[in-house]
Amino acid sequence: MHILFISKITFFTGLILLLTNVSTVYAALGQLKITCSPPATILADGQMIDAKPQAKVSIGLDPGEHIITTFAPGYVQESWPVKIYPQKQIALDIILVKQGQNRDEMVTVSAGTLTMGVDAERADWLAGRLKVDKKLFLNCQPLHDVAVKAFQIDKYEVTNQQYAKFVKAANHRAPKHWSGGSYHAGHDDFPVVNVSWEDAAAYAKWAGKRLPTEAEWEMAARGNKGFVFPWGQVFRADSANSHESMFKAPCITGRYEKGASPVHCMDMGGNVAEWTDSTYEAYPGQKLADKEANAKTHKVVRGGSWKSNPHEVTTVYRNYLTPDTVSDNVGFRCVR
Repeated sequence: MHILFISKITFFTGLILLLTNVSTVYAALGQLKITCSPPATILADGQMIDAKPQAKVSIGLDPGEHIITTFAPGYVQESWPVKIYPQKQIALDIILVKQGQNRDEMVTVSAGTLTMGVDAERADWLAGRLKVDKKLFLNCQPLHDVAVKAFQIDKYEVTNQQYAKFVKAANHRAPKHWSGGSYHAGHDDFPVVNVSWEDAAAYAKWAGKRLPTEAEWEMAARGNKGFVFPWGQVFRADSANSHESMFKAPCITGRYEKGASPVHCMDMGGNVAEWTDSTYEAYPGQKLADKEANAKTHKVVRGGSWKSNPHEVTTVYRNYLTPDTVSDNVGFRCVR
């Protein structure tokens, strides 16, 4: 009887410890709330959450980094990185991208006069709104008019698939991060990166196009509306793949439909920054202290990227790099 009594105590003690451990595990979990449009089959770290397509689902996950993957007929399969924290709920709102979009599509921009850059008053307003130093917009001044002839511009940034055709046909070197001369499987429609200005110009020539001038790029980004972002006057995290987005890497081109420019170009704010054909120098009537502007040895890069803060994804912000620079956040699009 004594032994049985001890066994009962041991049993109940073990049960209490088990329940305590279970409670501790659940207390340590974070919650991921997923909404998906249209409904899709959703996997967490390769494990199917439910065999049926889901529009809304909540799951508990261990703290740390996880990969959410979506499948839906007629839509691009994509993966979404998320970071989970103990006892916190994270929301992941997914809008799927339809398959079959024509990444070779170009849009026509009519001839006109572009009011380029910003004036000092607008720069002060923009810097205050975005909480950055107004000196960041010095090289975007003064506001000035530029006559721009009609042109066509790629609706999307040049993709891995498009660039791979050029690499093969022209026997051109592949981007350094491609393995064995091939890009990552499933990334056909992601923007090509790690391409220098020389690489981009060579691709454009092979494709019967050219790189856009800085004025052409800005005209396509803001149209005749004077927008400071391609979509309007106010930064929105749901309109660009910038530092504020969930990806922390380039994403499929055209994902941010809300971020389309007035002429319907995609990703002109964020995703990857874009080479232009223009040499970096001061705008008319402006004197810049930076030696790069005076040396005229750098090329203008526009649009900001997945690494960029909001001020860099504006339609006016000017960055610059040497023509031989390659980076995981710089790509391009073409004009003709």
